[in-house]
Amino acid sequence: MRHKLNSLPLPLDYAALPDPQTTDRKPVLDVTLLPSREAYYPHLQCYLNGQHIEVDWKSDKEFSVKPTTPLSKGRHRVNCTAPHRNGMPYFWLSQQWLVE
Repeated sequence: MRHKLNSLPLPLDYAALPDPQTTDRKPVLDVTLLPSREAYYPHLQCYLNGQHIEVDWKSDKEFSVKPTTPLSKGRHRVNCTAPHRNGMPYFWLSQQWLVE
């Protein structure tokens, strides 16, 4: 629990994230990370509804994640975390999906 309370936002432009409401059953989350001397991006991991999901790196600061199978209607969540270069705290991103 302490790790979650001490986590920091992953450095990125949050206004560029997609609308969480979608009709797409395989929505893509494209992310462009901002330069950081603290977040260790090579160890970034993402999870969809608590299950590990593959990160598709486009460059050293751009990646995307998408479900491997179509999502059911309803709420879903993608979480991505990257450790601090010194180990703690973690940097965190959460993207909600509401599939209509």
